[in-house]
Amino acid sequence: AVDRDLGYNGKLIFGITAGDVDSTFSINQETGDIRVTGYLDREKRERYYLNITVFDLGKPQLSCSRMLSVVVLDVNDNAPVFDKSVVSFRIKEDTKSGTEIFRFKATDEDLGENSHVWYQIVTDTENFHIDSRSGMLTVRQSLDRESQSSYELKIKASDRASDPNDPDALHAVALARVLVDDVND
Repeated sequence: AVDRDLGYNGKLIFGITAGDVDSTFSINQETGDIRVTGYLDREKRERYYLNITVFDLGKPQLSCSRMLSVVVLDVNDNAPVFDKSVVSFRIKEDTKSGTEIFRFKATDEDLGENSHVWYQIVTDTENFHIDSRSGMLTVRQSLDRESQSSYELKIKASDRASDPNDPDALHAVALARVLVDDVND
């Protein structure tokens, strides 16, 4: 901003006069530079409308205002959350390969790529499979109650599509207890 008055009447002072509802921003009164001084969280507020006013020091004092729209971009700051962190169910030992058992559901409050959830079984098992995108747990191969009557499967939901093992990936873990019922074989 420029004021063509001479001396004190031409000195300008900047201020945020409206819209800084959370006291998240500050403005340098002399330069008009705006800084973030609080915590921005896109999940709580995704846009701010700041009224920036420049005042001169003349008598009478004159001013000019402009609306500044500040868009808060998303960062990966929320881990997925399972709707059920522990599930138990029973299946018969003669359950066919490919049979769907349970669909895990995890959600992530982030936006875009950061909100995509990918599933994997952490427990070492050849007997079960989980679809990495849908979270559907299925029987992979036939079960034998006489060899193993129950399974505890750790299911991990990660929010990094490119590599769920990325150290920056946020994740949650759920537990599935599978009891195998005997059939007359």
